[in-house]
Amino acid sequence: MRITYELEALKKFISKFKAELKDGTGILGKALKDWAFVYKLFTLERYNTFAAGGGDWPPLAPSTVRKKEKKGLDPRILIETGTLFDTLDPSLSFNPDGSSEITIMNGIVGVGFNEDMHAPSIEKGHPLTIAELGGFHQRGTVNMPQREILVSPDKDATEEMVDIMQVAIVDLLERTKNGPVQ
Repeated sequence: MRITYELEALKKFISKFKAELKDGTGILGKALKDWAFVYKLFTLERYNTFAAGGGDWPPLAPSTVRKKEKKGLDPRILIETGTLFDTLDPSLSFNPDGSSEITIMNGIVGVGFNEDMHAPSIEKGHPLTIAELGGFHQRGTVNMPQREILVSPDKDATEEMVDIMQVAIVDLLERTKNGPVQ
């Protein structure tokens, strides 16, 4: 007995899959953009919770609290002008928004802080870029405790991202199987 498999559809699927991941286009490219949206929303919600004192961010120093009160600034942690917080809001569409999304070869999307946009400064001196400001807080400094902003997504966000990619892969597979892929 001889069994023959038709592999053309599979070859088309693999070719299209690789191409879309490589250049971030098509169905998989949209899935990657959706991943960035989900991640930014997770990060924004986490930031909001931690800024209000939930989570593991160290509280503000009493001197910082007094300074914020004196200047009438928002009393929450890492919120003075709102710029860094706003960079994580996936619903904001102004450009540049302070966040950075890049598609890296083979479909990995990086979400970070923009190195070109400057944060409004409440202090005199060198204006920081959003990336510098976010980086100082992400890593901490000698005079400032670490308050991680960009972290691995939680279980719910991860599951949502898996679902997004599964739907995209099934859609791509169906399109490949049923005719030419655009």
